[in-house]
Amino acid sequence: MSWINVARTGHFKDMSRWQVDLASKVLSSIATSYDPTKRQTQLVFGHPTLNGPAFG
Repeated sequence: MSWINVARTGHFKDMSRWQVDLASKVLSSIATSYDPTKRQTQLVFGHPTLNGPAFG
């Protein structure tokens, strides 16, 4: 399996303009706790509307 970068560390604002701080420790925790048998993720290219097309 090859990895796809979906996030990076830094300080961002979400769609509601809330400050989001993604530290490497947080991203590492998300990656190691992800279990595709419990929930599959969708790939959405760019930042479409909430009902935009998803792939994957």
